[in-house]
Amino acid sequence: MSLVKQTVYVTGLDDDVTEQDVVNHFSNIGPITPVLLLYDEAFSQPIGMAYVVFSDTQYVGKVETDQSGRNLKGKELTAEAVSEDQENELTG
Repeated sequence: MSLVKQTVYVTGLDDDVTEQDVVNHFSNIGPITPVLLLYDEAFSQPIGMAYVVFSDTQYVGKVETDQSGRNLKGKELTAEAVSEDQENELTG
């Protein structure tokens, strides 16, 4: 099974959010394997986006519909299944 199908793309993260913050926030939905915070390469600064990989595809739909999982450290998040374009970018 492709990990991409188990992956949620999260935007709206505060700059001081850590990987552990993301894990803690989304682990109520289901088991998380890795979290990948995205950074600006030139400045090594977080850009407020992350990929969250769940242990199973069933959790991806739960994230998209779970309204209580949309706020972290006072910022409203968006979370959606990885799109086909993002999948192509991730898998090369």
